[in-house]
Amino acid sequence: MAQSDALYESLTAEENPTFFGEMKGMAKQQLQAEIAKVAQVVDLTNTLSKRVGEYSRGMKRRLSLAIALLNTNHILKMTCKIG
Repeated sequence: MAQSDALYESLTAEENPTFFGEMKGMAKQQLQAEIAKVAQVVDLTNTLSKRVGEYSRGMKRRLSLAIALLNTNHILKMTCKIG
């Protein structure tokens, strides 16, 4: 995760990870499930429809973390097998 947030403030909190997930080449169905999962992990599920510009700094950091966590299950599984 970057030191500073790379979020589009005019987009909603759901549209931001959708954009980045599509850039990673994630399938739409998988992406929607992943967004729901990571939003729950960072406790932003109830605010996904808000524009990021309305978020506090802490909420923006949590959203950045959620984006960083998208599609990382395969990396975590590989790390567990190696270690």
